[in-house]
Amino acid sequence: MPLAALTPVLNDLLHKSQQSSDGQGDYSSMVRLSGEEYRPRQASTEGLASPVTEYEELDNKARVERQDSFLKRFSTRYGYRGMGNLGRPAKRNLRAAIDKEEPIKCRYLPMRRLLHACNYFVISTDENFLFYWLVFLNLFILYNLWFPIARQAFEPLQREYAKTWQTLDYLADIVYVLDIGMQLRTGYLEQGLLVYNRQKLALNYVRSYRFIFDIVSLTPLELFQLKFGSLPLLRCPRFLKVYRTFQLYYLQESRTVYPNTYRVVNLFHILLLLAHWLASFYFMVSKAEDFTGYWSYPAPNGNFSQLTKMYFRCLYWSTLTLTTIGDLPPPETNWHYVFLISVHLFAVFVIAIIVGQVGNVITNRNASRLEFERLLDGAKQYMRTHNVPAEMQRRVQRWYDYSWSSGASDVHSIKLLPDKLKTELALHVNLGTLKKVTIFQECQPEFLHDLVLKMRAYIFTPGDVICRKGEVAREMFIIADGVLEVLNESNEVLSRLGSGDFFGEIGILNIDGANRRTADVRSVGYSELFSLSKEDVLEAMRDYPEAEKKLYEYAQNRLGFERARREASQKMKSAFNTLAAIASAITQERSSTPKNSSSPTHLDSQIKNACNDEKSVSEKESSLKDLRCSIQVNNEQQQYLMLNYHRNKSHFQNTSISSDLTTTIEMLINEKL
Repeated sequence: MPLAALTPVLNDLLHKSQQSSDGQGDYSSMVRLSGEEYRPRQASTEGLASPVTEYEELDNKARVERQDSFLKRFSTRYGYRGMGNLGRPAKRNLRAAIDKEEPIKCRYLPMRRLLHACNYFVISTDENFLFYWLVFLNLFILYNLWFPIARQAFEPLQREYAKTWQTLDYLADIVYVLDIGMQLRTGYLEQGLLVYNRQKLALNYVRSYRFIFDIVSLTPLELFQLKFGSLPLLRCPRFLKVYRTFQLYYLQESRTVYPNTYRVVNLFHILLLLAHWLASFYFMVSKAEDFTGYWSYPAPNGNFSQLTKMYFRCLYWSTLTLTTIGDLPPPETNWHYVFLISVHLFAVFVIAIIVGQVGNVITNRNASRLEFERLLDGAKQYMRTHNVPAEMQRRVQRWYDYSWSSGASDVHSIKLLPDKLKTELALHVNLGTLKKVTIFQECQPEFLHDLVLKMRAYIFTPGDVICRKGEVAREMFIIADGVLEVLNESNEVLSRLGSGDFFGEIGILNIDGANRRTADVRSVGYSELFSLSKEDVLEAMRDYPEAEKKLYEYAQNRLGFERARREASQKMKSAFNTLAAIASAITQERSSTPKNSSSPTHLDSQIKNACNDEKSVSEKESSLKDLRCSIQVNNEQQQYLMLNYHRNKSHFQNTSISSDLTTTIEMLINEKL
């Protein structure tokens, strides 16, 4: 059979084998049979991974990076793996992008690897790589903005460091060329998706003004130095690259947490750069006039020939001129007049822009504070009009002060965000608090998505009562910051609640008999709480039956625990009442008080003190121990206590109190103490 007839059969077998191995077969990257070229979709030679495999390895490494599992449950982004992987395409999208590209034909393995890497390397505008590259590039852009003009004006600077400047010039040109390659691979959005096609990326760059600026900026005007000598200012086309500085400025402004400070620093840098350029021009004009006249720079002799002296004196002159302070000698020649008039007109324009920008920065910086003060003034006026007591006015003032210091006034700035983004932002801000709320940990993420945006923030001042016993529970509270006290009817502290604790969760579930507050809750200091209303929770539960089931199971368990605790408390109270009855019987049967101080009447008061309902269980047990020690040394008290105990023993045993407490009381009564 001729080879031409075998070609379709072999190609078909090769294609089937490739499909069975899912693109991982060990085939050559190019098969040539009878002059016909065939290339498998994902074929690779041994030791050379395909682009898809390389991205899969990177993807697996990214998965190894530990992310917060709780936060990951609430992310609205598909395949969330952190901000560092935004620009990396998913495996499906990458494979589709690779299939659309033309196959890379190259017989040499190292070159093929390089072409593969370049073919699928795309810089995303959201990645940190672009930001760091712009920072590196702007070092050389600023070099071209600051030093060539100074080298042109001050000859000692150019002459003494000629080799250094030559090296930096060549290095800056190389970086400019590399930036062209970077922009050829910088992605852009098309219909909301990042473009990876290399032809589209290249055309998008070549057809833009950026490409024209980059080509013109590399114009080799330095070749004229071969005829005219050293002229550093011939590097002026490099100034066109400054548009990349503006890109870095806007990128950094969106990233920094102190945008106003960054704007002020940037304006100061622009003003200093203009003063630097004006100082250089002033020295060049003086040199063109041979340093003659009182207006020009003095002849460079003696101290005036030092480089630092020349530069700072010229910089001082330019600063006074730019700020229009004046107090400078008048010009003497026509060229002086032309130069100074131009500088003054330019200075007025520049100073107006800079002063306006600084004013805007200051206004924006204080805008939130001014709005906050307006609200505070309105509250003060309202309280004065209605004759609110001074103590209440101080509490309101403290609330406003604490709200401002804690950043509550900045919440209005996120109202324009979409709900899903506000959900993720709220989760990031309140993640530490939500992790501690056990009632939410078993609920599905979608249920919590709906609840997070319905949470309302409250700030309480010291002494504020958050809820009172017996009130209808219409919301639950989650403590974000601060300390709360749980009080009984006699205003004694039963327990303390801190950050991450919550209360009122049973009342909002609309369970019969469990919708009342069981204690007072008071804020100790300044406290920040989140609340969820009953209506919001019940509405969300109707849409998520699984979460509803889990919450009701939690509520039933809590109610069962509380019911058992109350029953145990009632049994213990009954036991103490029986002991008090015994003490009362002792008092009735003794008509006269013994002479010693440990009389039955004294015993009666000791027992009643031990059975005080206002005392906690631990305090009652401590009083019983003290009473036992007192009875041990008094035989008469033991006799009367034993007599009345045996008379009331049946009632005492019917209380069914705990075995530990029964043992304690019987040890108190028996002679075996």
